[in-house]
Amino acid sequence: MLDAYQTSLTVLDHQITMHSSLSLRHGTMQNKITSLANNAFSSALGQNKAEQALELLEQGRALLWTQLARLESPLASLQAQSGRGHDLVKEFQLLSSKMQTFTTHSHGQDEITDTTEYWKVLHSWNEVTQKIRLEPGFSRFLLPPLFTELQEAACDGPVIIVNASKHSCDVLVILHSQSPLHIPLEFSLSNLEKLSSKFTSLIKESAFASRDHQDDHDMKRRHRIIEALRELWEQIVNPVVQVLQGVVQLPAGKRIWWCPTAQFTTLPFHAAGPYRPRQKNLMGLYCSSYTPSLIALVRARSRLSADSESSTPPNVALLGQALPDASQGQELQTVDEELHIVQSMLPPPMLADKVSGPEATRAAVIDAFRTHRWVHLACHGSQDPKNPFDSSFAMKDGPLTLLDIIQQKFVNSDFAFLSACHTAVGDKSTPDEVIHLAAGMQFAGFKSVIGTMWKVDDALARHIVRRFYENMLKVKKPSYKYAAACLNNAVIEVSKTDLVPLEQRIVFMHIGL
Repeated sequence: MLDAYQTSLTVLDHQITMHSSLSLRHGTMQNKITSLANNAFSSALGQNKAEQALELLEQGRALLWTQLARLESPLASLQAQSGRGHDLVKEFQLLSSKMQTFTTHSHGQDEITDTTEYWKVLHSWNEVTQKIRLEPGFSRFLLPPLFTELQEAACDGPVIIVNASKHSCDVLVILHSQSPLHIPLEFSLSNLEKLSSKFTSLIKESAFASRDHQDDHDMKRRHRIIEALRELWEQIVNPVVQVLQGVVQLPAGKRIWWCPTAQFTTLPFHAAGPYRPRQKNLMGLYCSSYTPSLIALVRARSRLSADSESSTPPNVALLGQALPDASQGQELQTVDEELHIVQSMLPPPMLADKVSGPEATRAAVIDAFRTHRWVHLACHGSQDPKNPFDSSFAMKDGPLTLLDIIQQKFVNSDFAFLSACHTAVGDKSTPDEVIHLAAGMQFAGFKSVIGTMWKVDDALARHIVRRFYENMLKVKKPSYKYAAACLNNAVIEVSKTDLVPLEQRIVFMHIGL
């Protein structure tokens, strides 16, 4: 049965790759059995094959990101060889560049000709890939990663996979130097659909509530949000915490990475808790981050360079667009104030470049992403439900799309704070593809990204922003490595006041290293 799943996942990958553009590939994913990898994972766990379960899940999730990453595969050791190895790398890089152009750019009017040309390039690319696999040490080049490689994702802390399928709901805790730990959940796919729907509806209601006039209805809705977070805690998160504290003996305050699948991707695991006096919520126990997949963490760490550990303070880009064109949303009232808060807190010799108002165009923001190690972006954000690669940040001259961003390569970029709506939520039809702006920023090169799971109130976000940067900048050598902990602490600190309602405190999430 597991062999059949593996074959099916391979066929699905090949079929998706036959489409030249990301939009066509995504459309194909919408029409396929998107739960295939989830079912394979559950089936393998049912046979006590946890390592194979992880391999199957990773093979079938985030396929579109994986296919893009293949075109950027490092081949330094093969390139260093003279003769055949060097020539193969040169050919692979040339074909990969052509493939990337087809995949991430709009097609011309003659779609048939474009597709035919793409298939020719794809055929040549597959041929050179096979030749590279014949070289010593490259037998698994671009094949699905094995468990030993995926396990490296947990080198700085446990990675917690939360999976839902028609067979079962399960947690698999991946540890760096131990076998994975399987936690069967007494929770069904039907339960998940109800909890996800309930939580999403409550958050949508909150978006229309007035922050200036709180009434009994607001209090009741907030209580129902707490009930949903308690259910998330009792059914999923607390069983994980019991294992982390008991079996793993993970000290309090340590980092953990959540990797949810299916509709679990809609839930804020970092905010789960009992919400009762003298009982700690998850934020008081561990510091949560998220990752689209385990291989995304592995890739992010492989890109670390000497510059990442530089003793030179990071330069910062403060980017804001309060008033884009009318089609992209109403004016945001506190963008300049938010940028001023960050700028006023930067200690010398940290340097900040501010780009806002008419200057905050698509090209200017992309250039700032490329030339600064830290960026703080405050603007409108939107998630496109039909084509998530058209999700965008609203700039003065039009939307800066996810597709625009992933065409870039930000080599020295460390940290991005995306203070905009819906920057870390994928589309409902393909949740396991994890296609959103924050994931795109990570893919393009940012090692650490803070995004939002739903609509953020810009007037309230500044309170979280202020506390976050107070924490981030009080250390001797500010680093992207502290972003997750600083966000966690900022939310805890703000929760002790009445400045920010619960749903706006927990909207931010951390992705990456």
